[in-house]
Amino acid sequence: MDDIDRALLRQLQANADLSLVDLGEVVGLSASGVQRRITKLRNEGIITGTFARLDHHRLGLPVTIVTLVRFERDATDLTTPLMELLRERPEVQQLHTLAGQHDLLVIAVVGDLADYTTGVLADLEADSNVARLETNISLGMIKSTHELPV
Repeated sequence: MDDIDRALLRQLQANADLSLVDLGEVVGLSASGVQRRITKLRNEGIITGTFARLDHHRLGLPVTIVTLVRFERDATDLTTPLMELLRERPEVQQLHTLAGQHDLLVIAVVGDLADYTTGVLADLEADSNVARLETNISLGMIKSTHELPV
C-alpha cells in the first residue's frame, strides 16, 4: 500500500459517496486508476464494505449502554453460546473479548432502559457462566468514528 492508496482510504472513510472522478482529482489519478486501486483494496480485504452512518438518536435509540462482563470460567464451550446470542441482537453494536479484570465488553444502543433490561441484560443474567456484570449508561458521546488512521 502506497501513499495514494492511503489518501484514497482517507477520502473514502470521510465520504464514500464521492465519485471516482472526484476521488481522482484529490489523489491525482484518473477515474479508471481510482477504480483499479479500490478493486485491489477490496480484493486484499482492506476495504470490507460501504455503509451509511445513521443517527441513533433520530431513530429513537438515544440510550447507549456499556456492559462489562466477568465469566465464572473462561471456557470457550461455555462462553460461545452467549456470544452468539449477543451477536444476533441488532441493538448490540460492539462485542469485544477482553484481557484483564473483565472478559467481555458489550456496547448496545436502545430506546430506553426497559429495552436493555428485557433484551441484552436478560440474556446476560440467564447465562449461568456470568459471574459479574457492570453496566454503565453513557451520558453523552464525545467522539464516535469508524475512520482508521491511515
